[in-house]
Amino acid sequence: MNAGKTEKITMVQTKTSPKNFEDLPQNIKERYILISRHEEEITKLKESNKQNLNIDKSLLVNRADLSASKKYNIFKCYDENVGEYTLSKKCMKSIDKFLKENSSASAYEVIGVVDDEDNAKYLKQIKNKELTNYAVNGLSRKRVVEASWKIKDILGKDINLVPVNYTITSEVSRGFVIRAHK
Repeated sequence: MNAGKTEKITMVQTKTSPKNFEDLPQNIKERYILISRHEEEITKLKESNKQNLNIDKSLLVNRADLSASKKYNIFKCYDENVGEYTLSKKCMKSIDKFLKENSSASAYEVIGVVDDEDNAKYLKQIKNKELTNYAVNGLSRKRVVEASWKIKDILGKDINLVPVNYTITSEVSRGFVIRAHK
């Protein structure tokens, strides 16, 4: 096998071929492995995978601990337009400042916020309450995704960004909330 490359191991048994494996051309031998060598190669791959999976356990966050924790700073961006998910310039400036001040947070949560006007806009277009709920949840999710991209853009891709599976429904606010956990 080629060093440094991970390739699927394929077992070959030749029932009708009179050739020995060693007699095959080199380019074919590189793509296959004899069954007798199969176990040895699997053991090598397992060992190399164990070495690659050294995870810094201090970076892992228990979701239950995070939810129960009240130790976080909060950022609110409530100036989204009705039915929109793009970040405003005002929000972009504020989020930049907030994230730089909270760059040492152990985890970040982003929660989408929708309001009655978002609901009304989609209900008017869709005319079905259940489908409107799905659309509004999708809008909330898009707001979360946009904010998440901005967070990663500012702090880098290796941050602990914890997803949430709920939406805040407000009477007057629409946008998103970021929690920077200490």
